Amino acid sequence: MLRNSREPLSGERISRELGVSRVAVWKQIQNLIELGYGIESSSAGYALKDEADHLYPWEFPQEKQNYNAFKELDSTMTEARKIALKGCSDFTTVVAEKQNKGRGRGTKSWDSREGGLYFTWIIKPELPLAYHYIYTIGAVAALSRTVNDLYGVDARAKWPNDLVAPEGKVAGVLSEMECSGEKISWLNLGIGINVNNKLDSEDRTSLKELSGHSIDRKELLNSFEEQFRRMLSRETPGSIRAMWENRNSTIGQAVRLRSEQEGLLTGRAVGLTKSGSLIVRKGKIETTALFGDIYEK
Repeated sequence: MLRNSREPLSGERISRELGVSRVAVWKQIQNLIELGYGIESSSAGYALKDEADHLYPWEFPQEKQNYNAFKELDSTMTEARKIALKGCSDFTTVVAEKQNKGRGRGTKSWDSREGGLYFTWIIKPELPLAYHYIYTIGAVAALSRTVNDLYGVDARAKWPNDLVAPEGKVAGVLSEMECSGEKISWLNLGIGINVNNKLDSEDRTSLKELSGHSIDRKELLNSFEEQFRRMLSRETPGSIRAMWENRNSTIGQAVRLRSEQEGLLTGRAVGLTKSGSLIVRKGKIETTALFGDIYEK
């Protein structure tokens, strides 16, 4: 009601049209203010002054199911793990307006200020354990396509789990899973995207900076999920790997890579193995790295 009204609405009018008490109206207004809505109260009534880009389930055209939205969390990955262990449906979502302890790969953190998009998908994979990496590279490839289709932003996959533009890092994807034998019970994909948030780091950029305008995060989340779900339902592990390779910035480049297994590697990245490892060639020798950090050569 407040969003569709050009003038303030009195508590009496709202209570009459909704069929609730004025006390109930007041309590709900206070709840909305606590959730971050810019509602002003005056003698004329209530007015919505802030059209912020909120991510609550009722803000979407069709209210989302299996969707857990928070104003603030330490980490969506931590909350998603609790939900996964209790049991939930495929593609349950945990999203937060900001994270106090956003997680990056390894011991790194992820700057998670308001305005970004920070969420975890809880996925019930149909693929066996050997193909768990497909979900990470698939998510990055799907996000690359999404931001290109929606905003004309040419951000590309960087091995192993980042989305980057020449101006800096745009997004990162983490995975965590629980297995029973060779079967994955659940796999959580934690995704952080720099959207409209302010950044202090010179090696990061946002979709707002790259596109030149503010981004509707609801549209981004919906389109990304549709793209990713479509990919998982229609494509094979091999074709998903090919999609990543078509949208990457790593293959063909000279790299300097620090791998936990192989130590420091230098050479040219020439492709991915069937298990998602990066193949680095130096002269006639090829070495593979399952995980690692790529630095400027």
